[in-house]
Amino acid sequence: MNIQLFNAPSEVVHDISTPPIGMAILANNLRKAGIKVFQDDLYIKSLRLLPRQFRDKWARGYLKHCLESGKKEEIASFSRKVLSNTRMRAGNVGISITSRYQMYPGLALASFLKEKGLTVYLGGLMFSIADTGVIKKTFHCLPQIFSSQLEFFNYLKSKGKIKEFDLTSLYPNFEGVPWKLYRTWIHYKRENVIPYSHEMGCNRRCVYCVTPATPYIQGDPLPEKIHQIAFLKRKYNSKYFFFCDCAINNRRDSFLQLLEELPKLGIRWGSFAALSYIDEDIANKLKRSGCSHLLLGVESGSNRILRLMGKAQTAESSSKILRCLWEEGIFVFLTIIVNFPGETEREFLETRSFLLKNQKYIGSVSINKFTLEENSIILKQPKKYGIRLLGRQDFLDYRYESEDLSWKQIVADGLRKKSDLERLMNRIRLRNFSKHPFSKLKNHLYAKLVLRSFPCDRLFDYKT
Repeated sequence: MNIQLFNAPSEVVHDISTPPIGMAILANNLRKAGIKVFQDDLYIKSLRLLPRQFRDKWARGYLKHCLESGKKEEIASFSRKVLSNTRMRAGNVGISITSRYQMYPGLALASFLKEKGLTVYLGGLMFSIADTGVIKKTFHCLPQIFSSQLEFFNYLKSKGKIKEFDLTSLYPNFEGVPWKLYRTWIHYKRENVIPYSHEMGCNRRCVYCVTPATPYIQGDPLPEKIHQIAFLKRKYNSKYFFFCDCAINNRRDSFLQLLEELPKLGIRWGSFAALSYIDEDIANKLKRSGCSHLLLGVESGSNRILRLMGKAQTAESSSKILRCLWEEGIFVFLTIIVNFPGETEREFLETRSFLLKNQKYIGSVSINKFTLEENSIILKQPKKYGIRLLGRQDFLDYRYESEDLSWKQIVADGLRKKSDLERLMNRIRLRNFSKHPFSKLKNHLYAKLVLRSFPCDRLFDYKT
């Protein structure tokens, strides 16, 4: 059996600097199972090689409209243009969809290829956290959908395509992806940032999050992981890595063992991380291991809201951790969630005060409105959080109301709070630039104009 894997294009284009690791892990496991695999990234190729006018035409929900109304000519026109920069090399096609913005482009491409007589499979992170029943009901005659690699491998086994196979390795095989298109500026030189997964899954129980629904995979033994990282470093001639774990410190023991081994590799790396398991000693070990930046889900400056969210930290412990990381020179990118159900104006102002108090230690912040998503704990227990479900927005999100606020008021309140905090952080940045205009402006332009996509890639060259 031969199969061609595609990373789907996206409606909302964010610049990216790393290849899709989920597809690369699948490609490696398929090869180990004896299947010949070809892979390509239509996201990066659409971004780099297709004109902006073409991308803009298909944004803002137009593809969804074409799919629902059966406009086959429009779908075919889109698909042919996207496929113009690749080569079809197999009769079986797997399309990876890992974000909501890839869903409709991926479905359009799948329907076009199926019309051409190819066998098409859909998979990726979105299908493990979204309601696939809604997708199948909305779009008729869809290809087969698989919510996990294990489900896909069991299907192939039932069809006699592969033999017994142990699906435990997270090693990515990037053969076939267009590496040159990901290169980004680091220290005035174009470099590749290599993605790698230490572990998969999350053992935390944040009530708004969907990642607990994904299966936990420990991956290869630590010595083998170290060997894999060293091999990737040599093969792609880059010392820059990003660990794509839900949190690099998800399991304390394996996290500490990893920190002991990483200094031997001479790499610089960043990752998502949970605030738990980080203290002054750990911050020092992170720095010695080559860590240059971490993405932390602080989410709120109110202790009551943090408890409601299921977070382990408090506002006070978060401040202490941020200071420890700053003292070690580790850049911190925070995420904040506003308008969580039950959040009062006073608690929102506590979050605002938290950002002001810790502005010195924060490299950058992403402010997000709360969304009620499929498979989240809060969706399963709405009464506990004082909300009533009103139905779906799409295959992933729900509308809701509370005793005090209608859905329209909730949306408006979320936009107000988000805008307020974004204005606050912009004023702080401008004030910092005025103190050190050249160096701060240089770093700001570096982050905003060159590495806009993933906070992981921004700060190999960003000085705190």
